[in-house]
Amino acid sequence: MILGYFEAIEALAKSKNIINGEIETFSEELLRKAMDALECNRTNIWVFKNNNSELSNFLSFQDITGQFTKEASLYRKDLPKYFSYLEKNEVIISNNVEEDSLHEELFSIYLNPNNIVSLIDIPLRSDGQMIGVVCFASTFQKREWKIEDQKFAMSIASLISLAMESAEKNRYQEKLERAVTQKEILLSEMNHRVKNNLSLIIGLINLQSNKAQSAEERQRFHDLRHKLYSISRVQENLHGSSDLNKIELHHYLHEIVTNLNESFGKEIAIKFKLSPLFLDITKAIPCGLIANEAITNSYKFAFNECAEASQISISSEVTNNEIVIVIEDNGSGFIPKKAEAGLGMELMNDLAKQIDGSLTIDSSKGTRVTLSFPV
Repeated sequence: MILGYFEAIEALAKSKNIINGEIETFSEELLRKAMDALECNRTNIWVFKNNNSELSNFLSFQDITGQFTKEASLYRKDLPKYFSYLEKNEVIISNNVEEDSLHEELFSIYLNPNNIVSLIDIPLRSDGQMIGVVCFASTFQKREWKIEDQKFAMSIASLISLAMESAEKNRYQEKLERAVTQKEILLSEMNHRVKNNLSLIIGLINLQSNKAQSAEERQRFHDLRHKLYSISRVQENLHGSSDLNKIELHHYLHEIVTNLNESFGKEIAIKFKLSPLFLDITKAIPCGLIANEAITNSYKFAFNECAEASQISISSEVTNNEIVIVIEDNGSGFIPKKAEAGLGMELMNDLAKQIDGSLTIDSSKGTRVTLSFPV
């Protein structure tokens, strides 16, 4: 019989159902093999519910019918002594239930109606907590449970506990995956709506710009439109990205510069030297707005009408664990006091502080704006 026990445990331990968390299928497989190995007549798996006040029958099998069934629950209020004893012991063994005072409560409710005369009850535990019990019973004929019977039954209980833990982990994983999917869908929809709303605002600004009474007023609408475009490109990139939290900085900056170049319509060469970088959107938007402001200033103030070989260059790289973005032109530079008053220095400095960065401007030869911030 011992050899039969080893074979049964080995077969059950190798079952794909226990690994995959297929708890019901594995339980059917287990109860059938365990009953055959123990040569008993009934097997049951019970699980605690409602703060351990109820033992709910998970699955039952008996040889007389050859079918799997689910029986009525057992309640602590009806069986206080049995519940208390079960929680304090690893195994309950009864060769003759009629002579065992422990089963007085169970006799009329469960044992006698099912013709049970001998049984083994073994608690199921998970993470140190009792979660249920597995029962093996002999009907009509008394059975003396030997030590090897008890050890086999305890091994079976361990396999059931393992299967239940695997099933619970699988359920948690599926729940987590559903939550992540729902979150991604929600974020994607939110980004899509933000993008559409920004496009609508840009459209309204364009309409209002056409009604402007002066060139200065039209320029203000023009500058505002470019700032909103910088933000809208983040949403556009997020909407088409598999990562709803990061964008490709090099593509983003390229789009901003290209849009400004087309908008101003000046014969100015653009030179790109952008390293492939992925950046969190909380840092990408300030970077885009700073780039927009710096390049707009270059278009508006760096070059006179007759300037030849005019050029704006933009580069990005990671140096000493910092991202460094450099925007420079080969124009005439600027006067510091004018810059403080009219070149958006306050805006750029505030944006740099938002990402714990630093901003420097050098006008000794053209204008060079350097933004650096921690990776």
